Amino acid sequence: MLASGGMTRVQPKPWNVTTSFFSHFPPAFGEKDIGRKFSRWGMMHEVFIARKFNRWGHKFGFVQFYDARNAKKLEQELNSIMIGVMKLRVNFICMPEIVTKGC
Repeated sequence: MLASGGMTRVQPKPWNVTTSFFSHFPPAFGEKDIGRKFSRWGMMHEVFIARKFNRWGHKFGFVQFYDARNAKKLEQELNSIMIGVMKLRVNFICMPEIVTKGC
């Protein structure tokens, strides 16, 4: 692809990666802890926990799963995770490229 007289490199989209938003977990939990909880449901590309808090005062983050075949079912199963007395809340991010996966 040419742009302003030179070549630009376009990063390939990982079409088989599904991103989800999660919140409502203990403040002491880090990316590795969440990764261990989510690893039961498939291979993960990345886990990210924001430094900020959401409007309800809870930490939040994002996790990317490889090859999530049934996103709705996976979302329901992830929403059943309890960490101590806190029930994890998970929502998949709907993007045009993953609508065919059931989002």
